[in-house]
Amino acid sequence: MVFNYIFRRKKYCTILFLVLIFLFFKSWFPKWIFCANGPSHGQSLSDQTSLLSSKKEVDFAMHALKNKSLMARNNKSFDNTEDFVVFDSVIQMPSVLHILPQLANKECREPIVHLTSNRRRVSFVLGVPTVKRKKETYIYKTIKSLIDSMSSSDLADTLIVIYIGERDETSRKQLVSELSTAFDAHIQAGLVDIIAPPACYYPNFDKIPANLGDKRAQFNWRSKQNLDFAYLMMYATGRGKYYVQLEDDIIAADGFITSMRQFINGQNPDWFLIWFSQLGFIGKCFKTSDLPFFVNFLYLFYRFKPCDWLLDHAIYCMTGCSFNVKKQICARERNALVKHYRPPLFQHIGKFSSLSGKIQRLKEKHFVQSQKKDIYHSHQNNPSANVSTSIKVKDRHTLEQAYNGDTFFWGMKPIKGDYIKFQFNPPVRLKQVIIDSGNYQHPSDLLTNAKASVLKAGLDDKLNNYQTISDFVHGSIRFQFAAHKMTFAVSAFRIDIVENAKSWTLIKEIFFEAL
Repeated sequence: MVFNYIFRRKKYCTILFLVLIFLFFKSWFPKWIFCANGPSHGQSLSDQTSLLSSKKEVDFAMHALKNKSLMARNNKSFDNTEDFVVFDSVIQMPSVLHILPQLANKECREPIVHLTSNRRRVSFVLGVPTVKRKKETYIYKTIKSLIDSMSSSDLADTLIVIYIGERDETSRKQLVSELSTAFDAHIQAGLVDIIAPPACYYPNFDKIPANLGDKRAQFNWRSKQNLDFAYLMMYATGRGKYYVQLEDDIIAADGFITSMRQFINGQNPDWFLIWFSQLGFIGKCFKTSDLPFFVNFLYLFYRFKPCDWLLDHAIYCMTGCSFNVKKQICARERNALVKHYRPPLFQHIGKFSSLSGKIQRLKEKHFVQSQKKDIYHSHQNNPSANVSTSIKVKDRHTLEQAYNGDTFFWGMKPIKGDYIKFQFNPPVRLKQVIIDSGNYQHPSDLLTNAKASVLKAGLDDKLNNYQTISDFVHGSIRFQFAAHKMTFAVSAFRIDIVENAKSWTLIKEIFFEAL
């Protein structure tokens, strides 16, 4: 009877049968496949993580990475793979860890030096990489030029990041100490950040085969430079809208930030790169939103070519140009991505490269020198004081006139034991002090090999009662008293020469700001 019913209703029964078959395979067959091919009881945790939900998978992976408990595969194409984490999966997604496996260790990614006031959301981030140079140092002149060439509104909308790419610990600590002392006020104000990566951020360059016919030192230098730029760019990514790559031996044109802003505002927003200098990688401006793309490009090819070549190749890839594309089409597409500003806003001033033995004479032919004619910076609201010095004065450029804002102080070669002294009457509580030396007419007449100290009100005027607050670094000090919790009244401020000077001393700015 049942079969007779089914036979008469075979159309509907066939449909019902197919539905049952579908549900059967939908519920049972995947489980069968999993049981046949899934992980056995003895398989590793890294295999089983593929069965977790996406959130649990991420949490598991991060926890395992932190405790270094995941398995690492041996890969003979890399040196130092003990921290190289590869999750067992059918698909292996590429990452920077395939290129720099040491970065699986968080200690090799985080800055070992990070001096900052956490300024963010600025218009421009200026990246200035530096290392300890054997002959002549330009970084102080570079930073001073950048700061002096900005308006007050631009200073509030800019971040200068000094990147110390020094692997030697002693040299790194020395640079950090000197730079943080020289630009302490600007660090406190949020204008300057100082960062340095740990030594383990870098691979062992000596184990990487050199190419392009370069000697080992040249290859190591340019490969490291690519990694320096990549690190600096990623630090800048979350801190501003535009990033400008600079070097530690340049000077800037007056109002360069304003000039860059005006030029950018007049461009089609599809641009990728703006050249504010024609030399190498100096003055190259990116949108920070584009930096991750280019950083990935640097990481991929850091050991194959110099940074400026790689930048050109990245743009070549973006245009889609190849041997069978007309040159006119390539040029049009490149011009849409790359813009040029003239005249250049930055000039290269270094002679001795950071690569030992290399002389660098490149100059911008059309750079417009600073139009500032300020040979001194006048402050006529300094606290009442009696001033004195043992340094022989040149012509009528006396210390008293300089203190009153009438001229600059110009003294003949100071010798060890010479001093400059400001005796406040009455004693004052100071907010900051700025002493700056050298000007555009006499850039080498710097106050160096000197220290500044203060005398607390109520103490006898004896040398051993003075408290040293700062050394002069490359001719200047900017000291914030409140930042160092020095709120007492000061009766005297003294500058002592600790070594014989090689040149005359010209002090173009003397400023004591009272609370």
